[in-house]
Amino acid sequence: MACFVAGGPLPKFDGISPSPGPPPSAAQPLQAQSSGGPIRVPPLTPDKVTQYSSLFEESGAQNGMLSGQYISSV
Repeated sequence: MACFVAGGPLPKFDGISPSPGPPPSAAQPLQAQSSGGPIRVPPLTPDKVTQYSSLFEESGAQNGMLSGQYISSV
């Protein structure tokens, strides 16, 4: 959301006058949602790395991309 934080001129349209909005200090900061604790992803074992690598290599990827049709069958 950094694009919303960065300041810059607002666009102007012929025939439309902007209505004043709330002052910037009135905006409430966003708060992260919490589901009880951090989500931890377990590290991959060397066996899983080998398994996933071979699946990708056998998939027929072109330029590092897989087709949606192939992915939907996995």
